[in-house]
Amino acid sequence: MTTTHHTTHHAIDRDTIAARLREADWELGPQGQWLAHLIHRGNAPGCHTALRAVLMPPAHVAGAHLHRAHEVQVMVLKGIAATLLGDDLAPLLHGAGDPICVPPGTTHAAANLSSTQWLLAVETISDPYSADVRPLPHLNAQVEETARRLRRERAVEVFNKETQTVESVADELIADVAIPARRSTTGR
Repeated sequence: MTTTHHTTHHAIDRDTIAARLREADWELGPQGQWLAHLIHRGNAPGCHTALRAVLMPPAHVAGAHLHRAHEVQVMVLKGIAATLLGDDLAPLLHGAGDPICVPPGTTHAAANLSSTQWLLAVETISDPYSADVRPLPHLNAQVEETARRLRRERAVEVFNKETQTVESVADELIADVAIPARRSTTGR
């Protein structure tokens, strides 16, 4: 039996799909972290997922929520995060280069475990403007307490990871990226 595959070819404008982190427009996201929408359907027709950068201030905790029908894939580029997953909010620690996937409908929250350093991550999601997010505020006290406990228990590990990456490419990148707080002072 012969199978014929039909593919739709989209005209691709190479200038519109080449996202540049240094030129990104940042906005405050629904979980209180800074987001830069890099690639999405609006600038790359035919794409079904979006790529965005995420900046979390030191000690920031994104509240508990879920995405009803969308998965989220996250990779930390700089810093160390704790993603709290599932109904029991079990912590999963991940640092620079560690990708994770949060399946649709999974309760989750995230915390920057550093009290002094910004966290930079990238994430792919098929719901780039968070229309599918269901906040779970009744879990936020537990999320905050878990984040505080992890910062205490992992303080030495976090410090060691921060000092190991001081000279890294990720640190050079974060230094070049216009962190939103600095953007307002430069007049951009």
